[in-house]
Amino acid sequence: AVALSLLSLTLGSALIAFGLPATVVGFVGVVIAGAIGAFIDDKFVDELNHKIIK
Repeated sequence: AVALSLLSLTLGSALIAFGLPATVVGFVGVVIAGAIGAFIDDKFVDELNHKIIK
């Protein structure tokens, strides 16, 4: 989660510095977060939850 937030911070800052509007940067962030979420395997998340709870 920390790595993803740092990636979002640097990517967002670069896109805003490039001259893109904040709305576009926000939309790109949502699309990237959705894409990363789609690649996460549900069984991996269940296993991770069980390890965290124990």
